[in-house]
This record gives sequence, C-alpha cells and structure tokens, in this order.
Amino acid sequence: MRKWMAEDWEFELVATEGKARHCRVGIEEGDKFIWQYACPADICPRVMIELYPLRMVIECGGDWTYRGCEEKYKMNNISCNK
Repeated sequence: MRKWMAEDWEFELVATEGKARHCRVGIEEGDKFIWQYACPADICPRVMIELYPLRMVIECGGDWTYRGCEEKYKMNNISCNK
C-alpha cells in the first residue's frame, strides 16, 4: 500500500500504566502510538472502539476542557476494557 495523501494533523497515544502480561496484545506502560487517519499498528481493538469517536473530536479541533480536562488538547484516563 502506498499512502498518497499527507495528513495535516496527528496525535500521540501513550500508555501511562500497565504491564504486558496484563494486556491481551502486550501493551504496557510507556508504549506510544502515533495516530493520523489510519488506526495505529498494534493498538488493541477493544480500546480502538472507545478511541475512534474521540479521534474525530481531535481531528475537528475539539476542546477537552469541556469534558473536564485541564488542557484543550490533552486528555488523560482512557482505560482499557480488559
């Protein structure tokens, strides 16, 4: 596959806690994923379901302070559905 279009946005997902043996796909604290239009490689499908609508808000310039976050473009505490 050859990507022909450059995205004008991206964001980073970082696992802030957890051990690989506690995750079905092996994600652990410190693992990072860069997300543009396509889903990040090796992201958990169960977490992907929760993250997709949030990704759309980010792409459209959403403001996380309306959801109780301290910063406009930074959200914490999206938990895994183990």
